[in-house]
Amino acid sequence: MFYLDKKEAILIILQRIELLNTFLRRIRKLFGRYLFTSFISKFFLNPKTLGKLYFNDVKNEYECIKNYIDPENKNILRIFLKRLS
Repeated sequence: MFYLDKKEAILIILQRIELLNTFLRRIRKLFGRYLFTSFISKFFLNPKTLGKLYFNDVKNEYECIKNYIDPENKNILRIFLKRLS
């Protein structure tokens, strides 16, 4: 599981908007990206819940590509294993 603070949660939402619940998606659509990112996300984002969703998303992506990663390439494995631990 990832432990996120508010700033990290906002950055993750900028990358993966699909992790937002329907209420926050509607607010983002209504107020626009700038207002949502600058003001609204600071109050309504739950970093703990978002961390769980993000962890599952990254883990699923890793499971999809792990058979294609060369085990001798330590740089890639270090990034994935550090995030999954």
